[in-house]
Amino acid sequence: MRKQGFTLVEMLVVLAIVGILASITALSVPRFAAEADRRGVESESATILAAIDSYNTQDVAVQEAALIPARIEPAQIGPADADAPFAKYLQDRGSRYAYTWGEGGTDLQGFGSGDTLSARMQPGLTTVQEVVQRVLAMDDTDHYSFAWGYGASQRDNWNMRIELLLEQGSIDPPYRVAAGENAVGIANPISGKGAIMDIWTIPRGWIPTYTPPAVLITVNPTYSFQNVASASLIDELHGTIIVYRRIPIYGQSPQPVQVYYVDDAGQPRGLEVFEVAEAKEASPERGPGNGRNRGKTN
Repeated sequence: MRKQGFTLVEMLVVLAIVGILASITALSVPRFAAEADRRGVESESATILAAIDSYNTQDVAVQEAALIPARIEPAQIGPADADAPFAKYLQDRGSRYAYTWGEGGTDLQGFGSGDTLSARMQPGLTTVQEVVQRVLAMDDTDHYSFAWGYGASQRDNWNMRIELLLEQGSIDPPYRVAAGENAVGIANPISGKGAIMDIWTIPRGWIPTYTPPAVLITVNPTYSFQNVASASLIDELHGTIIVYRRIPIYGQSPQPVQVYYVDDAGQPRGLEVFEVAEAKEASPERGPGNGRNRGKTN
C-alpha cells in the first residue's frame, strides 16, 4: 500500500510551478505600479487644473492678483509655494506628484514617481548628445585614441573634444570643481554638482565633489548600457550621463558611441547610439594607450 505524501519529483514540479508564478508576478508588479502612477497623476492633475482656473478667474481677473509664474523644474506643490499661488484652492493639501507649468498655469504637466528625474535629465542629456554628434562629424577627430591624464595633450582625441566642448558651454552660473577650476557645462541633477570624468575605472576614495559625476566618458565595458546596472559602483553614478565607446581596433570602422543616463534606481535609461558617418584615418603612432594617466578628474 502506497504511503500518503509527495514524492521528490512531485515536489520539484510544484516548486517549479511556484517559481514560474512568482516570476510572472514580479514582472507584473512594476507594470501595475506604473499604471497606478499614471492614473494618480491624471486624477490629481484634474484637481490642480480646477485650482488654477479658480485662481485665474477669481484672484487674477477680479482682484488683479499677480499671474501664476512659470515652473520649469518638476516639483511637488506645497501650501506655501511662491510660484503656486493657486495652492490655496487645494485646501492646503499640496500635491502628491511633481508638476511643471507655463506662465498663468498653462501647459500643466504631471510626473509620476519614476518620471521626475527623467524630466530633469533631459536638458543635459540633449546637450551631451548634440556635442557627441558634433565631435563625430569633425573630419580631423582621432576616433581611435582615448586620452587619459590631467591636462592630456591629445586635444583631437574624440573624448577630449567632447569634454572640451561640454566645458566651454558652461551653464549660468557655471559650476566650478576643485581640480583645475574649470567650468563644467553639465550638472548632475541629483547632486547639483558638475564634473566630467575621462576614466577607465572609477577609483575608490575619489574626491566627494565628484560623487556622482555629471558626465562619465569611458571605454570600460563595465559602463556600457548593457553592463552598467551590475557595476560595483552603480550607486555612485545615479543621475550621471555616460558616454561609452568600445576600444576601437585599427583597420576597422570606428566604434559607435552610446549616450545614456543612470536613473535614481541604478538603471540605465534614454539610450542613443551614434555612428561615425564615415571612417576617419588616425596616425598609427597615436594609437590607444598614448598618454594614459588613469583616474583623470577635472
